[in-house]
Amino acid sequence: MTLLKINIICSFYMSKESKVKTKLLLIFFLILSFPSISEAEADFYIDKPSAVKLVQKLINAVKADNKKQVAALVNYPLGRRYPLKSIKNQEEFIENYSTLFDEKLKKEIIEFNPERDIFWNWQGIALLHGGIWLDFDGKIRSLNFDSDKEQVQWDRAIEKEKTRLHPSIRNFTKPILEGETKTHIIRIDQEGDEFYGNYRYSSWTITKTTKDRPDLVIRNGEMELEGTGGNHHYVFKNGKYIYTIYISLIGMAPLRDTLEVQKDGTTILHQEIQYQSR
Repeated sequence: MTLLKINIICSFYMSKESKVKTKLLLIFFLILSFPSISEAEADFYIDKPSAVKLVQKLINAVKADNKKQVAALVNYPLGRRYPLKSIKNQEEFIENYSTLFDEKLKKEIIEFNPERDIFWNWQGIALLHGGIWLDFDGKIRSLNFDSDKEQVQWDRAIEKEKTRLHPSIRNFTKPILEGETKTHIIRIDQEGDEFYGNYRYSSWTITKTTKDRPDLVIRNGEMELEGTGGNHHYVFKNGKYIYTIYISLIGMAPLRDTLEVQKDGTTILHQEIQYQSR
């Protein structure tokens, strides 16, 4: 199970308040399911006193309600749920502070006990059951929390997104990604409420736009995991052809998402996916 699956589970079967609590618990148990490492191995990355010190610095900044200090403790860009745009810099973070850090989240951060509840591994430092992840420099890498304002913005963004799509593909439950290769525009959406499948692939030649009717639409795609680090791929089958979109979240830099097309088991296309700035 990945964070993507956690989002899907929480999106369809729970009230909003339950979604937040359950999502964070699922994230935390997902982390605990990773291959275990000894305390000595964890200390190779950072020891507990150092990790606690970094978390406490964030807690103090939030407690003081110092937006500038909190903004300085973020590694940019800070991703948000697609199709919301990422937060690119400190100025944008401060502008969106009340949306990203609402009163509920600030209260949970202030009341967090790092000595008792901190968790860290090779991926970084987690607090609030994985609701916030810090890199080893003490800066926020990911914020797995959706405030009420954020949810409203996400709903509006999806409705706006649909207006720039061809009418034949405007019906979907959740947008997953949209990007460009050298030769195509590609898009993945989820149709229905299944956890692991029901994905739709749409593509256009690069000279067209998403308002045009797609050149190709493949339904009933599936997502497959690659180990426990978060990397995964989507698979779409169309007769003799298999379209696979690889999503790389961890690994050797630079990380690249790619589109691969096979015909009868032979790769006939392999291209990097570029995303528009969000």
